[in-house]
Amino acid sequence: MLTVNPSLLTTSAANARFTVSFSLSPQSQTSLAGGVDSYKIRIDMGGGAASIKAASIKVLGDTTSGALYSVDPDALAQGIFSVAALAPVNQKLNALQPFISFEVNQTQLAPVSFTVKELTVNNSNLLAGVTNTSLPVSFGITIDRAVSSSAGNQMLYEAGGNLVIAPLGFSAGKTLLNGSYTPLKQIDGTNFGQDIISGFSPSSIGTYLGQYRVVFKSDNPLANGSFGFKTLDFSQATGVALAATPAGLASAGGSSGSSGGVITNPLNPVLVTGNSALSYIQYKDLLPGVTQQDTVTQQKIGENFLLEFSLPDGTPYTKLVGQASAGINASITQSPIALDLGLPAGLSTSMFGPAATLTPVDTGKYFNSLVDLAFPVANDYSRSIKAAVDSLGAKKSSSSQAKLLSPEGVSQGGSIQLAGAAGPSEFLVLNMWASSGIQTVALSNLEHVLVVGDGTVTQAAASPVFLVGDGANQILAGGPGNDYLYSGGGSDVLIGGAGSDTFHITRKGKVTIQDFTSQDKLQFSFLGVNSLLDLVNRITGVDEQPGSVSYIFDSELVLTLIGYSLYDPYPGSMFVLS
Repeated sequence: MLTVNPSLLTTSAANARFTVSFSLSPQSQTSLAGGVDSYKIRIDMGGGAASIKAASIKVLGDTTSGALYSVDPDALAQGIFSVAALAPVNQKLNALQPFISFEVNQTQLAPVSFTVKELTVNNSNLLAGVTNTSLPVSFGITIDRAVSSSAGNQMLYEAGGNLVIAPLGFSAGKTLLNGSYTPLKQIDGTNFGQDIISGFSPSSIGTYLGQYRVVFKSDNPLANGSFGFKTLDFSQATGVALAATPAGLASAGGSSGSSGGVITNPLNPVLVTGNSALSYIQYKDLLPGVTQQDTVTQQKIGENFLLEFSLPDGTPYTKLVGQASAGINASITQSPIALDLGLPAGLSTSMFGPAATLTPVDTGKYFNSLVDLAFPVANDYSRSIKAAVDSLGAKKSSSSQAKLLSPEGVSQGGSIQLAGAAGPSEFLVLNMWASSGIQTVALSNLEHVLVVGDGTVTQAAASPVFLVGDGANQILAGGPGNDYLYSGGGSDVLIGGAGSDTFHITRKGKVTIQDFTSQDKLQFSFLGVNSLLDLVNRITGVDEQPGSVSYIFDSELVLTLIGYSLYDPYPGSMFVLS
């Protein structure tokens, strides 16, 4: 295994110069026994933040015995260091000394990232564990101020116009000299890679309403019930940090609204105070970024607790804490929205969203901003969520309350009952990634629902439903109304039920429509498909089985119609092309 050793040469914050040497770890040297004679190494320096000084390159033994080595100058000019070397006699790599070193001129105050593409010693590959490495480079700058944070045994400091990570105990006026600190932010803003919140790694940093906002992505994306990310905010003016919270929760237009979280239930919920209430130690892991200074209202339903508090930007956050031994029925209100919940044993749930009513356009922007924060680098899955948000938003003709509801835990069996109340329309995102063992989620009086993650969601009421899935694997079932069901590209089963239903199919996935009839419609979203002829030309195969027919498309889509055949009528009115 390769060991990288940076060492400071100058303390200039604007143009630090340091050496980098590479050694083999003792474990690698032991396995090599008698030492080695030749080696190759290729390193790609990243980002243009540093350059290698060609005259500074040293290889094992070249200061005493004249080692033979060659460097590709054309590659070096492009930030690629590629060298082949032959070690002199008695200059073995197991001599516990660096076998290569060079000087780096830092051209901007930023982590110097590099990737080792090749490391071969006597034709043996020793590359394991040395790719995608960053060198600490915050040398020679003076700390302007310490920034209070929840960073464990690390601390945030501002130095040279940047945020840096360093151990606790430093103070303003201290000079960072030994290179053991990593900048979080350049003046112009870049990504960084220092973990300061357990289980979450920073993914981006920016400014928001007079604050720095650092966004942290979970090491297990979408695993914590709030799209898998948190933020750390602190004032640009004072450096005072706020607690880590779920990211992107500011209501559109800066409206703060009320804290919400009122509960009504036939079991006569009781406001809990004093010794009967959960302590901070008990609830701090249940709520996102809550601190002892936060005011958390607690109510009790039987043995269950409902916790509510406001995030720093005024966004209401509600948590219904379930029990492993029994289910619970409750009503959660974040005024003016009310949801009646039936949870099986083993599950809790949380809900948040802007207090203000949002237009369809602003609702889409709100949820898409959450996706952007959760996935700083877009991928097929994040794009499937955004496409689902946009599709559901296109079906909205009125303003609505945007809420994200996350069942959490392992269900002990049974289904979730989820009912809306008369009043403002909801745009509900149901996040299924933080739970397992749920048989179904049965909806009623909820017209616009986006399902994120694997799960089965059904419409229990007679009213029509607009039910949309993302790129996960889902079963989406409508009711007796004229429903709209959207497959986001996973392995999905769509069930329209009675009525004239519209099945929206995207360009990829394995989609089975369980009860297709001639009164239903097929809506396709394919780039370049503007006519039925275009659609037919995308079909590459047909598989007919007793009671069903499957169409294979050239875009990784397999569409199966149960109860329909190749010879049943396909009138033009059956198709919607978008």
